[in-house]
Amino acid sequence: MGTILVRFWGVIALLLGLALPALAEESRRKMVAVEAQHKWRAVGRLNVAGQGYCTATLIAPDQVLTAAHCLLDRRTGRAVPVERLHFLAGYRAGEYATHARVRRVETAAGYFGEGRPTARDIALVHLRQAVPASAVRPIPLGRQARIGQNVASLSYGRDRSFILSTEASCKILGRRDTLLGTSCEATPGVSGAPLIVKTPRGPEIVGVIAAMTGYTRPAMRGRALAVAADIRARDRLFGRASTALIVPERNPLR
Repeated sequence: MGTILVRFWGVIALLLGLALPALAEESRRKMVAVEAQHKWRAVGRLNVAGQGYCTATLIAPDQVLTAAHCLLDRRTGRAVPVERLHFLAGYRAGEYATHARVRRVETAAGYFGEGRPTARDIALVHLRQAVPASAVRPIPLGRQARIGQNVASLSYGRDRSFILSTEASCKILGRRDTLLGTSCEATPGVSGAPLIVKTPRGPEIVGVIAAMTGYTRPAMRGRALAVAADIRARDRLFGRASTALIVPERNPLR
């Protein structure tokens, strides 16, 4: 969706021990060049028909990772029917590597508790059909992020909704449970964006942007708050207590 869940939670910043100086006026997120985007075709847009979009990432042939609040109808607060969800991998200016329809979605355990906590604002989108590796190679989940570790973000912000942008180097500044404070830039539209680390095995995901804090107007840019998305966090967040947010589609379009 074109709107990130904007929250100025000073208490979260204090809990994470973050200092939040104002961001520079010029965005640190830069457009990914055409010749470089093939490396990041797993990152795309999760379009919500009639509402907007969020950033999302293919993490397995039939699974996409994004922020849970992206899957809620802004008007009703209820789950968006899966018929309205479309994942466009490698999206760029109207073109994409593949288009996938959604079978079902699950959110992290506890997301629908009191206040819909940001630390649980993460969702797995299960696709109707697996995406062939020849079309898009998934970016797997990695190991737990460390405080001070360099990460990169990849997103479709409202300021560049049709072209992938990247912030090549930002840091994990703090952690509380599964909530990560970062120095990464956030703006409306980057909800669901992956935080990626480089490893000898290739790029791996360690977090998903869910909200921002310390934002400035009128630019509406702040620092990203993310949900940990490493393998261990995935097992904690999507265990038996995970929530089926959206049931399998009714009258599926063939």
